[in-house]
Amino acid sequence: MFPAQATHNPPASSVVKAANRALAAYVLIVTALFFGCYLVFEAYGLAKIDLERLLLIKIALIIVVSGVFVRFRALRWSQRNEGIARDLARSRVELVERLARAAEYRDDATGLHNRRIGLYAGVVAHRLGLDAATREALVYASVLHDVGKIGVSDAVLLKAGPLDAAERAAMELHTSIGGALLAESGDALVDTAQRIALAHHENWDGTGYPHGLRGESIPLEARIVAVCDVFDALTSVRPYKEAWPVVRALEEIRSLAGSKFDPEVAAAFLAAEDEVRRIAVSSGDGATLQPRLLEVDAVPCGMGHPA
Repeated sequence: MFPAQATHNPPASSVVKAANRALAAYVLIVTALFFGCYLVFEAYGLAKIDLERLLLIKIALIIVVSGVFVRFRALRWSQRNEGIARDLARSRVELVERLARAAEYRDDATGLHNRRIGLYAGVVAHRLGLDAATREALVYASVLHDVGKIGVSDAVLLKAGPLDAAERAAMELHTSIGGALLAESGDALVDTAQRIALAHHENWDGTGYPHGLRGESIPLEARIVAVCDVFDALTSVRPYKEAWPVVRALEEIRSLAGSKFDPEVAAAFLAAEDEVRRIAVSSGDGATLQPRLLEVDAVPCGMGHPA
């Protein structure tokens, strides 16, 4: 789907001129109507209304009609502006999603990893009691968590085996790259995405990267995405590993609560197991993914290099 084309809107000055012309027409119509009625009534002797009283009535009606007209025009203009705002919001979200897809195109051409991260994050945010606006921003912003992978070479990103020290250092740069790409936006959604991209590999115990943040000094959005990202990486096929079954991945999340993960966030993720399972077997648009392992797998798999 391509972004909706912007609706052509006339300059504000032309709108004001058109409104003034219409208002003048209303005034002339009211004036002509009442003078006409006055002349008819006088001609047939049906009423005796002095000219001063008629003028006062005319002015009062002009004010009423003008007020109704101005209110109607204001309502129409407000509705038009609301439509423009909705179109801009939709375009902004679509641009965010397409940027995320570009970043992940080399190792997940479907873009479903990013979509699932957003859905998982929304579920966890709801369990944590975050308000609707915050949850919505988190869902959309979280798809950019790995945008910094744009700056990681294919030799590292697609390597089938374990990474050596230099390759791991190169991989870990994706957080700093993502943070730099999204920095200083001034847009609330992009600012949220920037915090996530920079800090989603920070660990609760301070052993993560890039800054070794600890506990609540890690932004809450990043703490939420950290759990979701690891879970989806574990349950997905990667060049360096097979997919883990959901049961085993959930146990891994439980075992890492309090060390790698914020224990409250991990508990919220685990409490949402039913929703997590539904997301794990379907993409964000409802299409069925390739079969995923939902039962215990007896074959152990290493976590491999970071997602």
